[in-house]
Amino acid sequence: MPGVLLKLVERCTSEDSTIEDLSGIISIDPALCARTIHMANSPYRGVQETITSVAKAVARLGEDAIKNLATTTLVRQAFGYSRWNSLMNLPLFWRESLLCASIARRVAQKTSYPRPEEAFLAGLLREIGKLLLLVNFSEEYAAILQDAVDDSGLLVREKERFGVTHCEVGSWLIRQWDPKSLMADAVLYHHEPRERILDAFPLVKIVYVSHALCQMDSTRLLAGVNIVRAMFGFGPSQVEEIVSAANQEVAQVAKSFDIQTKEPPVLSVEGGEKRSDKQKDLLYEVRDVSLLSGTLQNLLRADCRDAVLCVVEQSLQILFHVEKVFFFLYIPEKDVLVGVSPHRDDRGGPITGLEIAAQNDRSLIARSLSKRMFLDSFSHPDPVTMTIAEEQIVHLAGTEGILCIPMLVRDQNVGVMVAGTSESQFLRLTGKVKLLNMFVNHAATSLHVEKMKKGATRKTDTSQQLDSAATMAHKIGHEVNNRLGIMKNYIKILGMKLPEEDSALGELKIISEEIDRVSQIADQLSDFAREKVRQHAPVSIEDLFSGLLKILDVSILRPKNIVTHLSLDGRATQIVTDEDALKQVLINLIKNAAEAMPHGGNIHLRTKRIPLPVTLGIDDTVKGSWGLEITVSDDGPGIPDHIKSRLFEAYNTSKGGDHSGLGLSIVHNIVEELNGTISCESSRDRGTIFRIVLPLT
Repeated sequence: MPGVLLKLVERCTSEDSTIEDLSGIISIDPALCARTIHMANSPYRGVQETITSVAKAVARLGEDAIKNLATTTLVRQAFGYSRWNSLMNLPLFWRESLLCASIARRVAQKTSYPRPEEAFLAGLLREIGKLLLLVNFSEEYAAILQDAVDDSGLLVREKERFGVTHCEVGSWLIRQWDPKSLMADAVLYHHEPRERILDAFPLVKIVYVSHALCQMDSTRLLAGVNIVRAMFGFGPSQVEEIVSAANQEVAQVAKSFDIQTKEPPVLSVEGGEKRSDKQKDLLYEVRDVSLLSGTLQNLLRADCRDAVLCVVEQSLQILFHVEKVFFFLYIPEKDVLVGVSPHRDDRGGPITGLEIAAQNDRSLIARSLSKRMFLDSFSHPDPVTMTIAEEQIVHLAGTEGILCIPMLVRDQNVGVMVAGTSESQFLRLTGKVKLLNMFVNHAATSLHVEKMKKGATRKTDTSQQLDSAATMAHKIGHEVNNRLGIMKNYIKILGMKLPEEDSALGELKIISEEIDRVSQIADQLSDFAREKVRQHAPVSIEDLFSGLLKILDVSILRPKNIVTHLSLDGRATQIVTDEDALKQVLINLIKNAAEAMPHGGNIHLRTKRIPLPVTLGIDDTVKGSWGLEITVSDDGPGIPDHIKSRLFEAYNTSKGGDHSGLGLSIVHNIVEELNGTISCESSRDRGTIFRIVLPLT
């Protein structure tokens, strides 16, 4: 009812609203109540237990979901309520539903039934099947409602026309939430002959007598008194007390929500006022914008990628009734779509981490992104249009097919939403293409913004980590050198006290040399803290590599049975750069490659002269000239996926032990200071390749 929806929206926007407030409002409207419980029990939400309490349903969904549900339903009602009310007296239907629920709760309390709220809910939903039939078969069902003389006549007409009665439809809906629900039985049997109900379980009896007592005319009310006496032994005074209290409750609720139930409108199968096509178009335009407003607010409030995806899931369910959706986000570095889930449980299923090549023309999902258009499995009946992976997604969704919706922000690929749908649901979605497009644009923009924010945060974090490390390095280097100086002085004094022929002088000399080496290491550590001014000079590439390999072969490579392979481009024999800085970069990369292969392997060192315009991140001042590409590759086990995405960040390492994870972040900084770029490719079967590009001059 519109009044109920307005009150619900009002409470949702209030800062002091509570779960009890919201569930109390929802509990008085059968349609809203059914929708809320249905959403809360959706398998899409990974529900572990069946929810048949409105309060629990509201608590599970949360205030944002309830607000979305209320506002979208309100907008739809604003454009459709008059039509539905012209087909069936909705205020009267609402009054009888609430009256039945109120009576059922009181009867449950009188008979000591342990779950009176369950009785209330069953009474409220006893005729929900009528609304389902009305929505799906509007004019036909409205005609049946008008022609039916009594309940038995209505049931016969329903069975003849649809093959089911509204009792069976309502019971079916409740069993979607809980297959073993006794509420479903109460709804199913509320029009059965009295003799059959005498042997039923208490909840069926309670709803049966409540239905009889909520009828409007006195003749039926008297019949209801006889039914209650037969079922529970209540006398007329007890029945009158229950019905009177329930009527007062309903009257108070109707008054507070401004619902008029005394004078039903004149019913008409044709429906309400006719509007011109232009007026309809305008109304639909306003409706679409209004429907998206609540979703957009929630997307703007989402503070991370997973939060955005959760809002998108929820909105797809509320706006388009899509119960199953999977997300594949585009990773430009690998040119693939990767399955992701915003949930930490198993609701994402096997698609989490699943990769689909973006250039795979066999894939419906990949083609949707590359062609930048909606693609579906229904318009293309030939099974070759879907890959086995996509057929598996259909099985996971438990639907007839999929609709692939590309997420784009201008020229940027964000990903693909894959909605599991039935063919009939797909046809309904095609009628909402404009609204769906608007929604997808909002979702894609939010995901794109979150990705950019995350990248900016990482860069800031890395800079802060390096600054912190630099400060600490400077302090450590300074303190170590102070103490080493004291030690060296003592050794010198000790040597002066010994005779010249004493053999201990040679040992003291060795100790002094080792102290000098430690001091050099401390100086390097301290240098890490200072902003460097790189001294560029011509460097022979052949001399650089041969000198490096002589040092590293004995100390690192040969003990690990590692063989190096050197391939130098004869067109580039010299580079103008900071030789010490480049040495530090190469030593780090070769040492990392060696540590990745403790049982031996191969390291390939190659240089190649290339034009600079193909590279990224190099100053405009040097573009148009030639550069030197240096690759350091190994045939080790590759870099773990969780490390690759943050490879050049400080404190990010897979080595464990005493390794700090600073090496590659320092390498990255040095290469940038040399006006170059560094990138990495790594896989389990092909090893790791680091690629450095530097200007030759």
